[in-house]
Amino acid sequence: MMELPMMGLPKSEVGPVFPIPVGAGEPDFKISNTRVMPGPALAGIGPVSVLDGFDALLGPAPLPNGFTYRGAEIDVMGGSYGRIQGRAQAGQQIGDFALFGAYSDVKDNDWRQHAGARIQQAHGDLGWRASGNEYHLIVHGVSSVNKGALLSPVELIAADPTAQLNYPSSFKADSTHAKFTGNYVLGDGWTANSDLSFGKFKSNQVITLGGALVNPCESDPTLLCSGTMPYMDIDGNQFPSLDTPYYAYQQLLSSETTSWGAKASASHRGELLGRPNQFTMGVNYNRANARASYRQLIGGMNEDGGYGTNLGITDSPPVGQPEEAEAKTDYVGIYATDVIDVTDRLKIAGGGRYSYSNVDQRDLLGRRPSFDQKRTFTHFAPSLGATYAFAPGLIAYGGYSEVARVLSPSGTFCEDRESACNSVPPWFVSDKITDQAVYHTYKIGVRGQLPIAAAQLGWNAALYSTDISNYTYVAASTGRPSLADVGTVRRQGVKLGAEAIVGVLTTSVDYTYTDARFRSSFSLFQPLNTSADNTGNIHVKPGNLLPNEPRHQVRVNIKGNVTPKWVVGTSLRAVSNSYYFGDEINAMGKVPGYFVVSFNTQYRIDNHWEVFGILENAFNKTYAVTGGLASTRQHIALAPDATNPRAQGLGQPRSIYVGVRYKF
Repeated sequence: MMELPMMGLPKSEVGPVFPIPVGAGEPDFKISNTRVMPGPALAGIGPVSVLDGFDALLGPAPLPNGFTYRGAEIDVMGGSYGRIQGRAQAGQQIGDFALFGAYSDVKDNDWRQHAGARIQQAHGDLGWRASGNEYHLIVHGVSSVNKGALLSPVELIAADPTAQLNYPSSFKADSTHAKFTGNYVLGDGWTANSDLSFGKFKSNQVITLGGALVNPCESDPTLLCSGTMPYMDIDGNQFPSLDTPYYAYQQLLSSETTSWGAKASASHRGELLGRPNQFTMGVNYNRANARASYRQLIGGMNEDGGYGTNLGITDSPPVGQPEEAEAKTDYVGIYATDVIDVTDRLKIAGGGRYSYSNVDQRDLLGRRPSFDQKRTFTHFAPSLGATYAFAPGLIAYGGYSEVARVLSPSGTFCEDRESACNSVPPWFVSDKITDQAVYHTYKIGVRGQLPIAAAQLGWNAALYSTDISNYTYVAASTGRPSLADVGTVRRQGVKLGAEAIVGVLTTSVDYTYTDARFRSSFSLFQPLNTSADNTGNIHVKPGNLLPNEPRHQVRVNIKGNVTPKWVVGTSLRAVSNSYYFGDEINAMGKVPGYFVVSFNTQYRIDNHWEVFGILENAFNKTYAVTGGLASTRQHIALAPDATNPRAQGLGQPRSIYVGVRYKF
């Protein structure tokens, strides 16, 4: 089945793209697709890793257009914690025209209380060919909602792993992305392509926080105060008190982004100085108009941490005042690359990209003049790389590359992976416009394949080091996260991989070592950190490790054909410990590492019917996939004496799923 990309949802980190477009391919060599279930179509359901690494059971994913996929198939799967999902796809070519469509719907009630998720995706592609050229009109839509807070205090987890500290918490996003692409054969070795795109994105987030710092006023217990000060709403009225000893905040964040994009490139294959050569040049443009708002509510808190009677919108500084802002952003990139075969074994690639970015933000309520910002950034990013083939199955590569990143509003569709608008993290309008980040990456590696009798062996090894200047870091003390420029960050490490096919057995092993450190001194407001100073600040020093960055990760996948129709497999993943988010000074211990084993199987009944099953976390291991800090300065019914601010997000317990697929 097709893996539908999670367009329009929060973006993951995108670093520099290694600049060797010809000859080397991707640094990692793979003989076959050994995954079993699709990751992207299930992203955001439970822990991020649930069912990840299992999509070979479904077979290699076809390219999503009617020229490359003809036919139809449908599958349904269900299992633990109310998980039910269905997917369908169909493609057909009629003469010079082709049509492809796919749809998926995933619903999961989650194993935790007051949690769950649903993700719906639809994808359509209309293609046609004329005079050697090919055109596609593509539309992709996503609607998703994820409920439940990721983290719970460790003392609450000890009392009840399924409990939520506070609820409701949710993130809902809807996006639509349409684009028109063209690939052209111009003659004399020249080809070209173009891309026009349009996107709409809308999100709404709810964060519930117990322990609100309010109390009945001493002078009049029927009214609400914060200490001795009256607690006011946005209309200038003082809130009444409730018949409850517990209060909670509810923070509401919403954003809406409209984006446009265009890119074009031309490439020529010919000779330079008598040697094979490929020259490519291109330009891209992206624009986004975004609007975002923030409101904080105050209300009662139920005995179990749920948000109770709502009193209204607060107007209390510094984080309890309404915010509303809009931004207009423009990103332009111009680039050129050249790859020459110096010899039959040696290829050298060089290139450069000039980027221009403009960010213009305005306060819409007239209350926060600091939101009124306009900044322009430019950068020229060079790249140089080479590959050398020692033998047909042994290639070494190395090089240097740069890429610039400028804040882009959440929901901006960036077609060009190296465009400056691929910022990390995406930006919630009204945050500070941080400086342009530049990624400087060095990388060397070797990859190869080796047939041994009736077996095949593929392997890869790489070393990399990336320095990121003006790194934008997500900082969160309580409630809504904010962005901070923390200077320079260095990520360096090793990637090793091997895959072997011996008869009916396929085995792959991947190992990554990551060393991610702050390289600058800075301070963050983290009052929950046990080593914070009297003002609630922690002081990060060069050499401190980034939180939630495990140094060691290992994944092993094994699958084998018991019979020509029956396949069984297992997946093993091991992750080392890491520091808690909020402990950037590395003073509060680590989130423990974990080792999880899963199994899967598939049986092909005939040419049309298949059944499959998955056993995730087979030995029911209790483990944390992430860690952070959470306030225990509130009433926690299941852990009334809790004082430890360490919080963890647990992985999903043992889960069983079964499904059936029909191919027309």
